[in-house]
Amino acid sequence: MKGIQVIGVTIVVILITLYEWPKLGKQQRKEKTAFVTCTGIVWVLAVILLFFPDMQGPSDWLSALFGPIGESIRK
Repeated sequence: MKGIQVIGVTIVVILITLYEWPKLGKQQRKEKTAFVTCTGIVWVLAVILLFFPDMQGPSDWLSALFGPIGESIRK
């Protein structure tokens, strides 16, 4: 069942890429790199959330990462 969901997410990502890629000009190399990077990261996060739906969100990660820094500044 998870495999079908991963395939579904992958198909959506491919469709988005097929729609957006022609809009990027041939000279827009940095924009294409950013698009591929962001799309890849989002795809990986979507697949991870399919397998671990109770996983903490990005805001919880940032709080855990930067929480000690914020506490040291307040003192």
